[in-house]
Amino acid sequence: MKIPEWFTAMREEQALLQRHQTYEMVPRSEVPKGTRVLKSQWVYTVKRNDAGEVIKRKARLVALGNFQEHDS
Repeated sequence: MKIPEWFTAMREEQALLQRHQTYEMVPRSEVPKGTRVLKSQWVYTVKRNDAGEVIKRKARLVALGNFQEHDS
């Protein structure tokens, strides 16, 4: 992905997650042994106006739900 607007959208999403304290970058070497790290992926959306012109690019970082464990 080489479009600078997508990098901007990703940085904005990371800043928002950190501001709301829902996300923290932790090097794998600092994760305690036995702790499970959820995998994540980027989801990209293009917002368009009525004329079909791109007005915004939105990037969201989401946890892959198929790796989450539910309380019983």
